[in-house]
Amino acid sequence: MAGGGCLWSREGKRGRLGGGVALNGSEVLECRENRLHTELRADVLHAKFVPSPAGLHPAHFLVLLSSSFLEWPAQRLPARQHLGDWGCNTWVSRLPRRERPGLRLMQMLPPQVLALARQQNKRVKVVGGGHSPSDIACTDGFMIHMGKMNRVLKVDTEKKQVTVEAGILLADLHPQLDKHGLALSNLGAVSDVTAGGVIGSGTHNTGIKHGILATQVVALTLLTANGTILECSESSNAEVFQAARVHLGCLGVILTVTLQCVPQFHLQETTFPSTLKEVLDNLDSHLKKSEYFRFLWFPHSENVSVIYQDHTNKPPSSSANWFWDYAIGFYLLEFLLWISTFLPGLVGWINRFFFWLLFNGKKENCNLSHKIFTYECRFKQHVQDWAIPREKTKEALLELKAMLEANPKVVAHYPVEVRFTRGDDILLSPCFQRDSCYMNIIMYRPYGKDVPRLDYWLAYETIMKKVGGRPHWAKVRRVCWSLTMGGSWAATVSQGFHQRVPLFPIVLPAQGSNLLGKP
Repeated sequence: MAGGGCLWSREGKRGRLGGGVALNGSEVLECRENRLHTELRADVLHAKFVPSPAGLHPAHFLVLLSSSFLEWPAQRLPARQHLGDWGCNTWVSRLPRRERPGLRLMQMLPPQVLALARQQNKRVKVVGGGHSPSDIACTDGFMIHMGKMNRVLKVDTEKKQVTVEAGILLADLHPQLDKHGLALSNLGAVSDVTAGGVIGSGTHNTGIKHGILATQVVALTLLTANGTILECSESSNAEVFQAARVHLGCLGVILTVTLQCVPQFHLQETTFPSTLKEVLDNLDSHLKKSEYFRFLWFPHSENVSVIYQDHTNKPPSSSANWFWDYAIGFYLLEFLLWISTFLPGLVGWINRFFFWLLFNGKKENCNLSHKIFTYECRFKQHVQDWAIPREKTKEALLELKAMLEANPKVVAHYPVEVRFTRGDDILLSPCFQRDSCYMNIIMYRPYGKDVPRLDYWLAYETIMKKVGGRPHWAKVRRVCWSLTMGGSWAATVSQGFHQRVPLFPIVLPAQGSNLLGKP
């Protein structure tokens, strides 16, 4: 699946999932006990995921990292990495063939996978780019990695539509669209995610005239558990289409996706300082002034950084500066955040200091749209992101601010990122039938160190639920959600907020489709 949190990073760069299979094939990873075999080349790196300490999923979750995708040799890779908040630890190393643990790789098409799973009475799950910290893809059965189903199949310049295989990374799609003078009208902050995964997890950006990324899908093909391939669009299998655009891997394997594009365009990003009161009191005005409006609130202060992104004809320009963006905005910040793990009272000072240092002036950047929409994920982090009714934005933010003021021992890293999205009719979309405000909170992990966040998390979730919030499927949460008939939402609190709960949504299959369970 796709969503928030980096797979792994070093100096701001990420590795990608991959492997050595045929271009039009898929990788099937069979997960069972500890002793499996592999037919891999010697230059393939392994990432072994062990069961969560909480015992919430019994399987080993196994993927491949192809060395051809990495920008430094294996000896420079960290010996151990942690994927978000999964409770799955990763060891990356070059292992001799005879020592490779727990993995068998098979090269076959998805229908063959279903037949094999049926023979062995096992379940099948699909993994996307590996960006999401959710452990929904963990399984004790078969995992299909679509990394080599990554072709652009058709570009219709007249309709401004592109059809791609579901395993293509958006980062690889952008240059292909550039060649045809096309672009996607909206993007999330990260493009190292697959087309199938980014729609399946309900990924979004901002812009009250724009929906989540799945609203740009005009057609898709779906392989169901019984081997049927469904062509889905608003005119064909429309009910399945409304469910499968945000699919969570529940209805089958997404094979291809057709996306509605727009003519290539440039954006000017303008950032300027403000206050929380000013922004909340003039929220409608800000939404009208900028097509892609969002703002960053700095907890423990009144400080806000307002960000406008709008179409422009200006040539590319940048205010980027290595000293301020990296030496100060990354290395110094990470060091001070690490110090604050021993002296939590410093967090409020850090938030105010870095606003004054980095955000207290006006900045402008111009470039192609996908280069403005996306940005570099530098820090290891824990995040939550809930969609609330747009009209509840002021109430929710002021209540969160009041909670922090009333509980000085509860600290919150900057920023709280606030974005806005148009409502839609996609059944599992957090923006189902309402315009929404996404309120993203964050706690960094300086040098990989976990920072206490439970009190902040619980208070935030309590406020979000109070105002009718719906959690982003791809982000970390501590409640379990289910879908009921008609697309209405119902929240069920898990056995306890202290326990990490994997997301296994309850979905009623549309007529003519089957859940991708035991084939």
